[in-house]
Amino acid sequence: MQQVSRSFISILALIVCTNVPSTALAYRSGPPAGRNGSTASGGVSCRACHGTAVGPGSVQIIGYPAQYMANVLYNIDVRVQDPTQVGAGFQISFETIAGVHAGTIIRTDTTGTQLNSGWLNHTTTGVNNSVLNWSSMGNAATFNLIWRAPSTDLGPIRAWGAGNAINNNFNVTGDIVYLTSETATFTVGPGACCDESTGTCEEDVFPAECSGPDDRFGGQGSTCATLDPPCIVVTGACCDGTTGDCDDGLLRAECVGDQLTFREFQVCADLLANGNCQRHRGACCDGTTGICRDAVLPEECVGDQEEWFKDTECTTFVCEQHRGACCDASPGAGGPGPEGVCTDDVLPGVCSGPDLSWEKAAICENLDSQCLEVQGACCNTLEGTCADDMYFGECQGAQRVWTQGAVCIEVSCEAGLGACCDQEPFGTCTETTSAQCDCEKCVWHKLLTCSQIECPHGSIPTVSQWGLAVLALLLLIGAKVHFGRWTRPASLSTKFLEWQIVLGRTKGQKLE
Repeated sequence: MQQVSRSFISILALIVCTNVPSTALAYRSGPPAGRNGSTASGGVSCRACHGTAVGPGSVQIIGYPAQYMANVLYNIDVRVQDPTQVGAGFQISFETIAGVHAGTIIRTDTTGTQLNSGWLNHTTTGVNNSVLNWSSMGNAATFNLIWRAPSTDLGPIRAWGAGNAINNNFNVTGDIVYLTSETATFTVGPGACCDESTGTCEEDVFPAECSGPDDRFGGQGSTCATLDPPCIVVTGACCDGTTGDCDDGLLRAECVGDQLTFREFQVCADLLANGNCQRHRGACCDGTTGICRDAVLPEECVGDQEEWFKDTECTTFVCEQHRGACCDASPGAGGPGPEGVCTDDVLPGVCSGPDLSWEKAAICENLDSQCLEVQGACCNTLEGTCADDMYFGECQGAQRVWTQGAVCIEVSCEAGLGACCDQEPFGTCTETTSAQCDCEKCVWHKLLTCSQIECPHGSIPTVSQWGLAVLALLLLIGAKVHFGRWTRPASLSTKFLEWQIVLGRTKGQKLE
């Protein structure tokens, strides 16, 4: 229906624009109502007659608030500017989201502006004045008005503005139409604020500034004299639901606490006599088992997964087992990588351990922190070295010790001792580190003592063995010297003779 209405209005506007004299088309005395593109206008604007030419100018609604307060007056300017034109006209309206005119338009320029069935637009005088003052106003014209906001909250109210920058040829040709809009939402204006804990009252205070636990806002436009009930100091009885004790004559601000109840203008004697000041009891819901208990004192409902509801019975709500996301950050949970393991829909009792963390009513993908395997320090006790930021899977071996969540400077990483056996004939066994057991015939036995191993040593050579060794050495030296001299034998007989000489000397014989 709205689509049909807008189409009808557009066709009607076209008919009007094409069936009146051209001098009248300029609408110097003021446009028809509903030509600013607003909801109430059905989207029709001055462009229906003046065309859709684009220019370097603009139209602005200046002074329209982002939030309006009931019955407040707002001073507003509609400014049309374009360096290529010489004058301007305008139209403005204020409408709800549904397109109903809201608030009241008050004319401040009774000759240059006129009301037009809920719209305000220019007059002939207004256009003529804009042409006269165009240059001095910086190639712009400003039309002023006052808008009174409605007396009640009508929701967002939108100001629709149209500005027609003209070339002053008294025709629709050559004009440029600009459109704009601004939206204001409702807010409560200032009033009287009573602090009931002290009985003091302040005026011209906005609701946001009167929001304390003992503050009472009297409404927009209220005064301390009109507050109902009046702003006075309120005293009463303060009942402690934890102990069952009661104190008289306290201010509301003096009776603040989770287990404290303030009874204004009452005395403890009446409360105690009527049983109205007793220790608070309530329902205790065990989220691990889903079992609920009635009439439980708060100190009797303190388990990790127990929740206490003051002055409540189990029949008034559903006590369910808590479920949530379980993050397993234990060593090697996700393999030798950075990712840990997270499981959804897990009971708290199932997710219990030093490396397991459980978050109530959460799912893994929404955890604030990632479920990561924990890093730590990796100590090599064989060498006495340490490495930081190691995962458990990266610190494997009989001589490696991993400390979860620690860095090397926080752990003791010393090389382990073992038995070092020197197998030389005169060697010994000592207990030391692998790095210090570095002689040629040393054998190191990790984590053992000398008393736990056998340490064999090489034997010392005998005299006969030494003699044979010396003899073999002398024979080799002698043979080398002799064969060094025997370089050129004369003949085979000569060789034989020389061999006899050598053998004869060896046996101690004298040859002639």
